[in-house]
Amino acid sequence: EIGVRLVGSEMCIRDSPIVCWDLTSKIYESIIINGTTIPNGFIEYLNETIGDSQLNHRYRALLLTLPSSEYLSQKGNSYDPITLFHNRSRLQKLLGQKLTETLNGQYVLSSQGISKQHMEEHDRGKRYLKNTCLDFLCAGDAAQAELLARVQYETNENYTDEWRALMCLIRYSSDNVEQLLLEVCKKYRDRGKILSRWIGLHTLVPKDPSATPQSYLDTLGQLTSKEFFNKNSSVDTFS
Repeated sequence: EIGVRLVGSEMCIRDSPIVCWDLTSKIYESIIINGTTIPNGFIEYLNETIGDSQLNHRYRALLLTLPSSEYLSQKGNSYDPITLFHNRSRLQKLLGQKLTETLNGQYVLSSQGISKQHMEEHDRGKRYLKNTCLDFLCAGDAAQAELLARVQYETNENYTDEWRALMCLIRYSSDNVEQLLLEVCKKYRDRGKILSRWIGLHTLVPKDPSATPQSYLDTLGQLTSKEFFNKNSSVDTFS
């Protein structure tokens, strides 16, 4: 019903952006929670919307933002967070594959003319859209992590771009993940708040299906025993 309202009506997204965003989010939730199929016309709607240069960059990025499995698991006691996580991952991969051409085009366009320090709202919006496209492209095709993400990580002088590319490399690329984590640790060793996020990066590393709860506890113990980990820091604790 939501899909029909969104993609089968005469409603113009420029006239009702909040309504369209709300309906899009509800479709994502339905697919992830209930395992429903993508409504007819929904991919075409996303292709047209994400590729519409007259729409705000940040708004288009928001339309691509899937609700987190943590958020969805809090909406009902019967929802299994592991199932939600896998359903969400499958949806992101599928959208990355179905929207590849549009995502690639917007990634390139959004990368052009951004200031290094992204102080202006326009630049922040373009950076948000660019990195959102990168995440979906890497989810849809792991080879993109070695193409786009690695180039962005190694050549970019902006911290946000560098970190988002790093997250894609760790999550979607199977090559040299441990080496990447070690490089980050050495690079930011004297910058506590940034290094705290390094602890959180470990949650993105693909897990061995045979891993036991004890192996997770062992990893956590190793991370929190690092000399730079501060148990009294809210940043460290959150990571």
